[in-house]
Amino acid sequence: MTWWEISLRLLLAVTVGCVIGIERERKNRPAGMRTHVLVCVGAATIALIECMNIADTITLNMNNPNTGIAVSSSAASVFWALVRFLSAKRRSPV
Repeated sequence: MTWWEISLRLLLAVTVGCVIGIERERKNRPAGMRTHVLVCVGAATIALIECMNIADTITLNMNNPNTGIAVSSSAASVFWALVRFLSAKRRSPV
């Protein structure tokens, strides 16, 4: 993956986060533009790391077929953690 592909994907994540955040701010909902930009950039960064990790693992397995290295996916775990974080309701102090 080249540097311009990484830059383009991160720029697209910022753009999508801005659009979603601005729409939510216009409707006076919580989690505005900054929050959505951070979440989108974080998710894009994790996805890029996973893509690079998978590409490196495949290259390693192609060059050395007896390594037995498996591709693990932690992106799903990170995604569900972000969903739980964003959907958690704030509790008022007792």
